[in-house]
Amino acid sequence: MDNMLNKKYFIIDTIYKTQRTKIYKAVRVKDNLPVIIKALNIEYPSEKDVKQFSNGFKIVHDLNNDKLIQMYDLDLSYNQQSFAMEDTGGISLNHVISENPLSIDQFFEIAIKIINNLKHIHECQIIHQDINPSNIIWNSKTGQTKIIDFEMAITKPDKEQIFYESDHIYGSLSYISPEQTGRLNRSIDYRSDFYSLGISFYELLTQQKPFMSDTYLETIYCHISKNPENPTKLNSNIPEMLSEIILKMMAKMPEERYQSHIGIEKDLLKCQKALMTQGKITKFVIGQNDINIKCYISEKIYGRKKEIQLIKKIVNRSCSDRKQVIIISGDKGTGKTKIIQEAQKIMIESHIPFIEGNCEQISQNIPYSTWITIINRQISQWIKQDFSFIEHIKHLLMTSFENYAFIMTNIFPDLEMIIGHQEREGYLNDIVSDKLINDLFCKLITIVSQQNKLVIIIDDMQWIDSESLRLLLFLLQNKSLSNIFLFFTFRNDKTEKANHVEKKLKEIPDTKIERHHLPMENLLFGDILNLIKDTMITSHDTSKSLCELIYSKTRGNAFFVHQLLKTLFKEEIIYYDNWGHGFRFLKNEMEQYPVSNNVADLLITRFNKFPEQTQELLKIASCLGDKFNLKTMAVVTKQSEFIITELLKPALYEGLISSSGDTFLFSHQNIKQFIYELISKKDLLARHLNIGQQLHQQFWLKSNEINLFKILYHYNKGIQLITNESEKIILARLNHEAGILSINMNAYPSAIQYFTVVIDIFGDQLWNIDNNLMKSAYENRAKSYIVVAEFDKAELDVDLILKKTNHIVDRYQVTEIAIKLYTSSYQFMKGADFGIQYLRDLGIELPEQLDHKYGKQLMNHVNKYLEKSTDFFYQLPCMTDISMQSASIVLYHLDKMFLIIRPELRYIIPCLSIDLCLKFGQYTTLPAAFAAYASSLCHIDIKYYKTALYTASIAEKLCFKQSNKEFLPYVLKIRYGHFSCLDHSHTFYINKLNEGFNLARERGDNQMASFCYNYKLSFLFFSGIRLTEVIKTASEMLETVEFLGDKYSIKFFEYILFMVQSLNNDKYESKTANIHSKDTDLIFSHIYSLFEMITHFFYKNYQSACKLAKTIKEQVEKFNNPPIFTIILTFYGSLSFLSLAKNFGYIRTS
Repeated sequence: MDNMLNKKYFIIDTIYKTQRTKIYKAVRVKDNLPVIIKALNIEYPSEKDVKQFSNGFKIVHDLNNDKLIQMYDLDLSYNQQSFAMEDTGGISLNHVISENPLSIDQFFEIAIKIINNLKHIHECQIIHQDINPSNIIWNSKTGQTKIIDFEMAITKPDKEQIFYESDHIYGSLSYISPEQTGRLNRSIDYRSDFYSLGISFYELLTQQKPFMSDTYLETIYCHISKNPENPTKLNSNIPEMLSEIILKMMAKMPEERYQSHIGIEKDLLKCQKALMTQGKITKFVIGQNDINIKCYISEKIYGRKKEIQLIKKIVNRSCSDRKQVIIISGDKGTGKTKIIQEAQKIMIESHIPFIEGNCEQISQNIPYSTWITIINRQISQWIKQDFSFIEHIKHLLMTSFENYAFIMTNIFPDLEMIIGHQEREGYLNDIVSDKLINDLFCKLITIVSQQNKLVIIIDDMQWIDSESLRLLLFLLQNKSLSNIFLFFTFRNDKTEKANHVEKKLKEIPDTKIERHHLPMENLLFGDILNLIKDTMITSHDTSKSLCELIYSKTRGNAFFVHQLLKTLFKEEIIYYDNWGHGFRFLKNEMEQYPVSNNVADLLITRFNKFPEQTQELLKIASCLGDKFNLKTMAVVTKQSEFIITELLKPALYEGLISSSGDTFLFSHQNIKQFIYELISKKDLLARHLNIGQQLHQQFWLKSNEINLFKILYHYNKGIQLITNESEKIILARLNHEAGILSINMNAYPSAIQYFTVVIDIFGDQLWNIDNNLMKSAYENRAKSYIVVAEFDKAELDVDLILKKTNHIVDRYQVTEIAIKLYTSSYQFMKGADFGIQYLRDLGIELPEQLDHKYGKQLMNHVNKYLEKSTDFFYQLPCMTDISMQSASIVLYHLDKMFLIIRPELRYIIPCLSIDLCLKFGQYTTLPAAFAAYASSLCHIDIKYYKTALYTASIAEKLCFKQSNKEFLPYVLKIRYGHFSCLDHSHTFYINKLNEGFNLARERGDNQMASFCYNYKLSFLFFSGIRLTEVIKTASEMLETVEFLGDKYSIKFFEYILFMVQSLNNDKYESKTANIHSKDTDLIFSHIYSLFEMITHFFYKNYQSACKLAKTIKEQVEKFNNPPIFTIILTFYGSLSFLSLAKNFGYIRTS
């Protein structure tokens, strides 16, 4: 650095340097005044960096108090942010004790001066928040001692509340108070600095910090729950009474620390005097002069002893098969959140990890908002760890998520801070199963818990969004997560949403969870009396008399009690009597105070005292939710952040809101709700509309998913007030984008809501204004209805789109949706008819009725080309006709339907697809058509097994030549599942099916991956390996199939596994009664029957085996069965009939 700084200061020496700042010794050029220069050491500092840096200058400079460190000059010019301050000629105490330990006499001299300096800081209504030996300067020659570095400092009037959240730590980690950790939800006041100073005193005397830990979280836990070792034990020269003073300063709860500077100073002076005059310090009761004339209402918890004991008992239980669920319910203001905070303290003390979050009314339309809050807080803790820990977490996440990491980053974008950006590349399936998301989420929770007991806390469950509720219900019923304990708070609201949430929780069987219901009642008289006694020094009679009056007005509602006490202190109806050295209250004024038994009366009295501009700001803030920040308020109100801060000060002083940096929050949800309800209905819509408009204009270009959802929460509320057509179109497009985002997040109920807004905002007029937007909204809503099984509504949407779509090619998208609809709703015949008609509309000539006569002609035509080599098909020109491409895709879907409704005619569908490629060129569906044709040739009416095997081989070769990964899993399933072991060993076929499984998973085709595993399971059973090995491998495979979420494959695996276990255990019980009657299960029903027939045979139930053989033979005629199926049926069927005949003494043919 150049020795001259800003032409004002000459740099003499660099005193100290960190990654963030540099400290220089310098002189001011104009008068040779010695100064200290502090400069930012960040090449590209953020706005937040600069703001925090300048705060260290401005907060002291503006006071102009000669008892504090003097500030001279601030320069925030680009790349040279610095300020000059007083040079006292001293050095930091951190540097002092690194060279030589302080003597006890030196300590007393310095400590008393520090307390006096801190007293002046607090008298200026500043909380330093970063007291530590590095920030205390001592001049050994003059004895001058001053506290420096106010970057973290805040100005806080006595009545203002400051809160911190767990993901923001202010101050140096080794010295922060428990309330600064954000994990106790306690307000910050000057007593926080007493704690940090106590740690500093501890270090000055012992030359070590009280809590030595390698990790961030462990240090946090120490501050909250671990008691420091007595300093005298570490250094016998430290008097025991001095240790007592320091330990009192370091008490975990602010109420248990010193309450005043004079209390600390008097005790230190008493010790110093005794040591000087007597050579020793006689034991005395500390804190006798600790008089607190300020009123800080005790934040302890009252009247909940039984509940807390039960919570301790539950969280310290061992994990069991049933998850422990604690539901804390009660009316508004009964202290539900308070008991949750106490539970967190218990968990910290017991070293039980927990994650927590709350549901907000304003966030109900944001998919997964509750879990996003919870997981983001966890991520913020992870990224504060060292590099090796973050890499370890990254490895666990990527290993657990496999190819599906992009699904999780879609839902939890902050995960990219750990694992980086994840692409959807190669993943074709546009619908991700709920089961897959649920399993991925459970894997994420497993990583969070690190296989240990984990407590999940959710406050205000009555406002949980539907997607978060779905994940929660799955979590509660997941067998693998037996280490999870859950805490919910639930307001006794009788809203439709609250009733729905309560109903869903009650539906979970008692075999899965053990419920503990803790109803919160109002406080009793004795509880309020204890609160009063802990809050202020007064006589028992005065406390009791005051308690009687408060109880009569509040009836023990905890929120009401606190609000009334605050008001009485502010209006000096309760006051400190300097002569009597205690608190008194004005009984007459108290009795006549204009408040009924309703807390709303009290709040409205306080609210009406604010200036109109403050009232207006609070009303806007109540529309924004429980929290709001200055930037958003500035955008919405078009006022500067400075003016907003000034206007909000009356509400801060009154305690209706509190602040944390640039973020403000209502001190209680009841306060926010009360202010919100003051707004008239018409005015409310206008306010929300204005907020939505302003946020959209300001943040849209930089928006993310969460911003968009929040913008639409407000915008959509005021939708009926919008008359401008252009704005309606903008809003329709925003809702359409939110619907697409919801689909990407697998949040289909939310998607339906957003697409419905698009459709309703103009009605049918939007078809003329923006046809594509309307068509897309209907198509995507229909898709979403299908996923949530609202098939009637989906069909209405499909029908309407078809009426509005004139050109046949434009109908392709809706045709595919319609086929999915009919498949999902088991309307296979209707779906087949629809698809066939679509093909006719495309100009494909088809007879009125598809029959064998037409089919044989088509088959003969296709079979002629089978004699040609694979290269012939590969060298066909590419299909360019869009309508024929559409037809090819539709035929691919129709094949699945014909497999169920007309298996004997199924071969017609792939023949049509092959014929299209011969006429119009090859398309990506050609290999799939060959595979389907090969499968259909195995039907009992056809039985062209040799041709089928050859055709399946063509399909496989074509896939590899085309590099066609889209249909390769399907082809491999047919080639090596259908034609098992005809030309290779079981091992070869199983390896090929594994290849198909892996490819299908990469593409997101979980059903096809599961089908590959279904065949693999069958081969394992028939391959001759030991049943114990089959059971072990099948059990592992079942876990994977369950993860993929295909319910038919899960059922198939469970059934076959049951049969194999029955054979292995010599114990049999029929399970066929559990087979569903739906058509799709008929595909598997004869396979179930085959395994059951084999089981009957081995248990010598020959009559039952023969009966099943007949039934299976009848079923076989309906389906295209793999050749291996026919072989096994013939083999075991014959054995069963022969054994039955032998039992009767004669042979009988069948």
